[in-house]
Amino acid sequence: TDISESRQFEQERAELREASRHARSIADVARARLAFIAEVSSDITMTLDPVEVCRRLAAHAVGRLADWVSVYVLDGDQCHRIAAAHRDPRWAQAVSELVGNYPIDVSSDAMVARAVRTKTAVLEQHMHEKQVNDTYPDPGGRAVVEGMGVSSAFVIPMIARNEVVGVMAFIRSDPENEFEPDELQLAATLASRAALAVQNAQLYARQTTVAQALQQAVLPEALPILDTVKLVARYEPALDGAGVGGDFYDVFRLPTGRVALAVGDAAGHGLQAGALMGQLRNALRAYAVQE
Repeated sequence: TDISESRQFEQERAELREASRHARSIADVARARLAFIAEVSSDITMTLDPVEVCRRLAAHAVGRLADWVSVYVLDGDQCHRIAAAHRDPRWAQAVSELVGNYPIDVSSDAMVARAVRTKTAVLEQHMHEKQVNDTYPDPGGRAVVEGMGVSSAFVIPMIARNEVVGVMAFIRSDPENEFEPDELQLAATLASRAALAVQNAQLYARQTTVAQALQQAVLPEALPILDTVKLVARYEPALDGAGVGGDFYDVFRLPTGRVALAVGDAAGHGLQAGALMGQLRNALRAYAVQE
């Protein structure tokens, strides 16, 4: 009996089943990656504190992509590590000691510096002593890092609106656990998503600093001490965001001995209204002194 056709049919059916299982496996992996990216994106955009953004980013990345992760932000000609995490609780304190220390000059040969200058990722599957020394020239920092172990590293710049805002460094300690292409792609996607969150947080922090300085400049530093009237003032901006509106108050003594009390509101919101508020307050004082 000729059963070759039946055997061929069974073989084709087995191949189809295997192809189907492979396709489902790929789809499951893709869904897991998308879910991971969505979870991280949601978490890091829940805060506008740049340091907290980077802390959350490192905490998520270390459990999925590396044994330990460092997040740097670019400040002028230096990269400053502002967050780091290790998957092993025994090394948590050691990693935290690296934060805020050992800034990296952009002109150096360190992998972080090269990633900033070239705006491209740097991968080293087999780290050697010079590369560690370039990143940690200080003996204390180098001893900590060598203790944790550095076998392979993937360093990728965080780029938002064509501007490098920081760098993520993924480190693995086991020589047998090299980075796979799909893991590198996931890390790159994560860094890309994180870049905008970091930049937005930095912009918000700068705007808030400007707003606070402006608020202090346009409102009275202190109220005059009077014999007949007790003065108390409280200012609570009602707006979210910059925290500066167009409302202002002022109290000052006139040359005649009388006291002027003023409450005003410049139209608009935010820094523009705050700047106009300062002009109005100064003009009001000038007109009041001129009676």
